[in-house]
Amino acid sequence: MINKRKTVCGCPHDVLAVLRLTNITVVDRMVRCPSAAIACTVGISGHDTNTNAADFSDRSPTPRMSNHGVAGGGATGCPMNEAKVRPIRRVTQEIDESVHVEGAPTERMERLSRISIQKLIQAQQVFIHLQPIVHLATGGVFAYEGLCRCSVKELASPYQLLGIAVEQGAIGLLGRYLRHQAMKVAPGARLFINVHPAEFDEEFLASPEDPIFTHDGEVVLEIPESAPLVRYRFAHSTLDTLRSRGIKIAIDDFGAGYSNIGYITTLTPEVVKIDRDLIAGVEPGSRQQRLLASLNALCVAQGACVVAEGIETETELAAVVEAGIPLAQGYLFGYPSPTGAVEWTPPKLVRP
Repeated sequence: MINKRKTVCGCPHDVLAVLRLTNITVVDRMVRCPSAAIACTVGISGHDTNTNAADFSDRSPTPRMSNHGVAGGGATGCPMNEAKVRPIRRVTQEIDESVHVEGAPTERMERLSRISIQKLIQAQQVFIHLQPIVHLATGGVFAYEGLCRCSVKELASPYQLLGIAVEQGAIGLLGRYLRHQAMKVAPGARLFINVHPAEFDEEFLASPEDPIFTHDGEVVLEIPESAPLVRYRFAHSTLDTLRSRGIKIAIDDFGAGYSNIGYITTLTPEVVKIDRDLIAGVEPGSRQQRLLASLNALCVAQGACVVAEGIETETELAAVVEAGIPLAQGYLFGYPSPTGAVEWTPPKLVRP
């Protein structure tokens, strides 16, 4: 998510990174033994398929998902002997030495920016958390969003982590690793994955080798509404290629400050995610709620399903339901976590 108020994500600027061909071999070698913190899971109980959302049925149906989140969620994965653990410890020590340095804030930031993204991946310091997207008619999980996390406290903000990756020319390395991990932590699930707009300048997202094409569930790529795709040479040709291979497109952060209704017409997304800025403090019967209802009707008329982002209170939820929006995401339903468990009991106000 690219918004300073993006509470739904748990961190601001929750976006996944982009791809550089030069780093593919390194990633492929490293992801064969994922971290215990982002352990491989076995099985998932499936999707809520009773939805009035946009038609996702052109791909093979996926299993039904549990509100308890992705099955397995604990520390599993590849066994690691001491010979493999020792290099990771050395890299982790190097990272700690780079982070825990005294001096002026500018000096600390300079040292922080020199932390190698490749070493962060090698030390298994970067991983994916899941947040549920809930179908309001049933209270069941419609999908999960995969969100980037880093265990280095100073890089807890995905925005900062990605900024360093861009500076190092390692954004592709990080992106491919994160997408691979997202596929592994939620096998069979419908997954929403954020894409940095700059990826459209590299032509590799649509490569047949990208992890999104190995996933056995539906994949929805989120593009921030504020991203001026006209700046990126291969944006629309890449989107056409992705769609031809069954990938869905979502406009993210709609209403975040640079709203352009024409974006919906231009990109023809299957999903539109309404930003927290339009959700915060909304009450049933208010002008803000009527605006949400109008936006929902507009999106439906354009063939897009709507997700209300950042819902934190039952009052906001009641207004969203009254607006006719079918899907929702936010702290009210569940925080980003390794399993994406739903922490919410549907109240009576949810439509049957």
